[in-house]
Amino acid sequence: MHWKFLASFILALALVLSLQVKSANAILTPIFPHCSSPQGTLKVQYNDGIHGIPGDTSKHHGSDAVYSVTDHSLIQCFCPENGVGIQTNWWKIDGLSQAEIDAYKRSGWTYVPNGALWGLDPVPYLTINTEYICGGVGGGDVLGAMTGPDFEFAATGNKSSIYSLSLLGLGLIISGFSIKRKITKIVRG
Repeated sequence: MHWKFLASFILALALVLSLQVKSANAILTPIFPHCSSPQGTLKVQYNDGIHGIPGDTSKHHGSDAVYSVTDHSLIQCFCPENGVGIQTNWWKIDGLSQAEIDAYKRSGWTYVPNGALWGLDPVPYLTINTEYICGGVGGGDVLGAMTGPDFEFAATGNKSSIYSLSLLGLGLIISGFSIKRKITKIVRG
């Protein structure tokens, strides 16, 4: 009985290996920490003043802090007097195509062609804003959680990982049958 299963698995594996599997290059959006517990290196902080929010042309009065999370991501934590803050996720996108940028824009991201206008590196960025509850002007400590969309694209496998996992599975099945046969011999005595 187990030989039929093993033969079926080998046939299926041969079929998978004979197919041309193309690797997918998925875009991996950075994971941004929340302003409720900011991480990274504090780049700049203002306890009070007028601040800009990408994608919003109005002026905002309150405190503002920017944290460098990675070489390609930053978070801006703005906190106004009313305590309903705005987190801006900044993603340095110098390697994205125009089609990819347009797809993100359709998902709510804002394109910033030159970060130098915001005191950042002179490269293009994508930004997205979400709300969070904070302590009000001068009260940089955050009291609540984020609201709004979190975007992540799934990492996809490639031909090598599919083959490796298939061979690993086959090896485990063969090992299982071998162990079963040895145990059966020991039990039968």
